[in-house]
Amino acid sequence: MGREMYGGFWIRFIAYCIDNIICSLFSLALGTILLYTPLSFWITILLQILICFVVYSLYEIVLTARFGGTVGKLLVRLRVEDGRGRNLSYGKSTGRYFAKIISGLLLGIGYLMIAWDRKRQGLHDKIADTFVKKRTKSKVSKQVSIIVIVIAVLVVVGYIVYITAQAVAGFTSALYAGLHPLDKENPLASLQEHCRNRSWDACVSAYVTFGNSTLSLRQMREACSQISGGYRAACVQAVVRNTGDASDCGMLKSSYYRRQCEKSAAMLLSMRSFLGLDDYTPSLRISRMQLGIDQGYLCVGNREEFNTTERICLQPMDVGNFTPGSDGKYHFEMSLRIYDSAGRLVEVNERPWGMDGVVSSRDDILNGYYLHMPLQGWPLGNYTYQLTVYDEIGRKKDAANGTFSVVA
Repeated sequence: MGREMYGGFWIRFIAYCIDNIICSLFSLALGTILLYTPLSFWITILLQILICFVVYSLYEIVLTARFGGTVGKLLVRLRVEDGRGRNLSYGKSTGRYFAKIISGLLLGIGYLMIAWDRKRQGLHDKIADTFVKKRTKSKVSKQVSIIVIVIAVLVVVGYIVYITAQAVAGFTSALYAGLHPLDKENPLASLQEHCRNRSWDACVSAYVTFGNSTLSLRQMREACSQISGGYRAACVQAVVRNTGDASDCGMLKSSYYRRQCEKSAAMLLSMRSFLGLDDYTPSLRISRMQLGIDQGYLCVGNREEFNTTERICLQPMDVGNFTPGSDGKYHFEMSLRIYDSAGRLVEVNERPWGMDGVVSSRDDILNGYYLHMPLQGWPLGNYTYQLTVYDEIGRKKDAANGTFSVVA
């Protein structure tokens, strides 16, 4: 039998693409259903992977044994046979399916063998002693088969072009955001200027995701509200990663993206708990707090009322009970959360000094370090703050709470 009677590499690749389109649609439908269940994010992902693996395995094993091929192979008029020209037994079909894993693990060489093998056998075909041949008789006409092949090729090419365009836009935007920081005095206007002549959604999402140290929480939310689709979902999830507050997922109009965001937020909280990132005992001591005006490297004054032209600073004073590190110094981090009168988180300033946040241990105090932010664009009203200091060596913390007002 000549080589022309065996299914070659490209026709089998098209059949594979058709099968993957079918299985991807099933996976998408299943993932959407599971997304709306009360299951956790991790359980949802693991369950989706398990169900898809079982269904896809049965899809290929059963259809190959029963009909001589999957839907993809049937549509392109191919048939999987054993050495005697018969349909495979369920045992041989199962062996062939799992032998594909070996073909894939060898950098795909097991599949590429189809292109040059005399009988067009891949490594998995040789292991299972099977052959893929062109059907001389089929319920699918050649005309239908050609139409299916053309549609499959167009879908695959279109998908590759779309994914490539998205990846390029995302990568170049992330690179651009990293190389062109926003102006700290007016970051939103700077964002408009930087993204005006670029892919707008990708650019804004990149700045919020990778350059959010310049943008305040309010500004991040405003930036996310100006984009749509998947980029908006990525943008909002960057906000949620900063706040840890799933209520920000409400910014997403799509119930699918919103539910995905809420599950991701729950996953992040569970991961922090599992890794012990929030495992601090409340035994640090903040003696007093100073609210003032940021003047360069100084936090000046002690006030409770500010206007929108000022930059507020919050400085913990006389923080004690630190545990010294091996260098004899104290290592700390600070975070600030501000809530409006309705209790909604309106600003978060996570400034992780890490091992760079070091002070001398001689006085057992933490003076001269503070968090600050501009009040430009803030609505007038009353606000509540919570500033937390973390002892990174002793795994201790203390929080100071207070109020201030933004007035005309």
